[in-house]
Amino acid sequence: MQRSRQVFAADLFKSLGVLGDQTTQPLFVIGMPRSGTTLVEQILASHSQIGAAGELSDLSGMVGSLAKLKKGQQYPHILREAPVAVLRKVLGDFALQYTKRLAEFDEQARYVVDKAPSNYRFLGLISLMFPKAKIIYCLRSPMDTGLSCYQANFANGQPWAFSLAGIAGKLKSHEAFIGFWREVLPNPILTLRYETLVSQTEQEARRMIEFCDLPWEAQCVRPHENSGQVQTASKWQVRQPINTGSVERWRRYEAELEPLRLALGDMVEAPTTP
Repeated sequence: MQRSRQVFAADLFKSLGVLGDQTTQPLFVIGMPRSGTTLVEQILASHSQIGAAGELSDLSGMVGSLAKLKKGQQYPHILREAPVAVLRKVLGDFALQYTKRLAEFDEQARYVVDKAPSNYRFLGLISLMFPKAKIIYCLRSPMDTGLSCYQANFANGQPWAFSLAGIAGKLKSHEAFIGFWREVLPNPILTLRYETLVSQTEQEARRMIEFCDLPWEAQCVRPHENSGQVQTASKWQVRQPINTGSVERWRRYEAELEPLRLALGDMVEAPTTP
């Protein structure tokens, strides 16, 4: 995050200009694991013009490739050091590769959702590659998010989730990183609060579809009927009708979660708002 703060000042986007694809509009859903990203993806993918790619690792691979442009320079500092002409070529190629990858999941869709959790670290690169890309940020009570992460058996492993202290640190750094991106990114970011989404589903689903400049479709409030495959830790929950059963679930374990509450401090009482 500190390296990104040094590189992605607001002037970077102005000085570099458009480096990537101005026409294709991938849709990025970001947020902490267990914050409602899979539910949001499934609501979006219920729309006839939106497809779902799940959690792609392509951007992580592209970040690794950027380090090869100049010896001794790592991402993201390479974006300040490499010649603009080189960056224009490389990021243009990356954008083309990525859109072709999305087309593998749905060639006809206007948008295809990528909800890889690691993408929140790469929003600056995403903005350079896709200056018109839309971003949806999922926000949930940090205590409920923390409990759910602690209980989850993540397929790819999340070492920070093995301790309440690790979870608190991840929640704090994640919130700080998102706050930074809000300050500098030119791309629009729509924030969705999980608690509002499950209690006022149609209202929030309409906000999402309007954000995507698409006409409303009623099936978006019935994502459990979506036949698409889900491979995340939320695969069982999203097959059920949307409900509020997981809101404030942490209070069942309030005594056991006291170390998490203390470590989070002000985040518990005054979490980030949209």
